Amino acid sequence: MRISFLLITLGLLITALGVGACACGSDGQTGGSADTGPGHCPILEEGDQWEYRAFDGENEYHTTLTVIDIGKYHKIKMEIDPPLEGIISETIAEFDKNTLLPVSMSMVGKEMGVSISLETEATYEISGQRWPLEVGKEIEITESTVTTIDVGGEISTESETQITKQVVEAIEEVTVEAGTFECFRMATFDESGDKISVSWHSDEVKTQVKEIDYETGETQELIDFSVK
Repeated sequence: MRISFLLITLGLLITALGVGACACGSDGQTGGSADTGPGHCPILEEGDQWEYRAFDGENEYHTTLTVIDIGKYHKIKMEIDPPLEGIISETIAEFDKNTLLPVSMSMVGKEMGVSISLETEATYEISGQRWPLEVGKEIEITESTVTTIDVGGEISTESETQITKQVVEAIEEVTVEAGTFECFRMATFDESGDKISVSWHSDEVKTQVKEIDYETGETQELIDFSVK
């Protein structure tokens, strides 16, 4: 069974969900926004939804992200069509309301009649505050994940630590299928200083409208959204 593929898939989905669910607030907040100024943190509400098209030059798939619960964490369901590698069609992730980062994620699938499940938990160290977004702001994030993989009852565990730097580079207009939006352009760099991705965050949409991943060669663009 392709454990390496499953871990790569897990990493891609964590990236997509992590960028695609930019929301924050205290446990007592259930909607609205504490500050509606440019670059301030939006608040997710149950039912908020975003639809993206992702392509790498050869393959294309659609992902739909839906806020399904506002409790201790923001819970997001991600549906993938067609299923990645014919295996993964849905994931559920929980996001910390203050750091805006995924603290847990689960996915299930089946290949050649064999059931597959992955559960991951993540912790972070952050050098500064992610919000509000301001041109020139830089923060460093150390992410540590533990992933438990169950393939037909055979269980294994993988641990990983990754350090990245996120930089707000500019404010610019971006046009995608869902419309034209004024966005904060944010770049992510690895420990060697190489740029690994760029994303464009819109206050109107509450999240990103476009992302380019230089490691996978994949581009993801917003094609529809509905937020409260």
